[in-house]
Amino acid sequence: MHFLTLAGISAATLRTLFLRHLPGFPLFRSRIEEGRSSQQIISGWTLISLIFILNLLLPGCTNISKHTGSENTPPQHIELPDNWTINGRISIINGEENWYAKFIWIQQGEDFQLSFTGPLGETELQVSQVAQHVSVRTPSEEHHGTDLEQLLRRETDLEFPINSLRHWLQGRSNPDMSSRLKYAADHSINDIFQDGWHIQYPKKMKVEQASKTETLLPKKIIAQKQMIKIKLIITRWLLSPDKLIDESSSL
Repeated sequence: MHFLTLAGISAATLRTLFLRHLPGFPLFRSRIEEGRSSQQIISGWTLISLIFILNLLLPGCTNISKHTGSENTPPQHIELPDNWTINGRISIINGEENWYAKFIWIQQGEDFQLSFTGPLGETELQVSQVAQHVSVRTPSEEHHGTDLEQLLRRETDLEFPINSLRHWLQGRSNPDMSSRLKYAADHSINDIFQDGWHIQYPKKMKVEQASKTETLLPKKIIAQKQMIKIKLIITRWLLSPDKLIDESSSL
């Protein structure tokens, strides 16, 4: 019996349930049986009767809303190795401007390398961070700095939240910023609201770790902030304990 159906129970049905399941209250029972209005008794004891009936008949109702994607659901902590690689496709829409590419993200601890390739497989843009040094490289030039988002915006005009993206790719918020989260039925994060961005995870995929266990990770990510919309489709996850970044790699 669903909790919501109680709203449609008639006075007579509630009276029958009340008499059947409250034998320990002879005073109320005798008064009802003597002909007093059931509506009067119910109006005075509705809360008591509902509590007892729910406890006796609907012990599972307290868990109905436990996994409905509320903001209070405890998070599922995903332990990923320090080194991982993602292959996928990305589109960035900013007003009337559209930008599409394939990408490879290689993460090694706190360092990473992100490469964007064109339709023929040529690398059009490479972004990397090693320790506190960041760089943006194109086929014709290379720029260095200490703030990667500012450097990327200055050299490419891209509004790209790369400092947070590596966390969002893993299905979690940037721990260095405040955020509001919404969870799915499996306790994984479904929505992140952070720094003006709304990040959604409409599709997820099972990924095998080195321990041969499977974990649920994002397959499709949508990040939107005002007129900017970033969509990522992940085609391959590789979780590896080995070193992945070749520090001598170049365009």
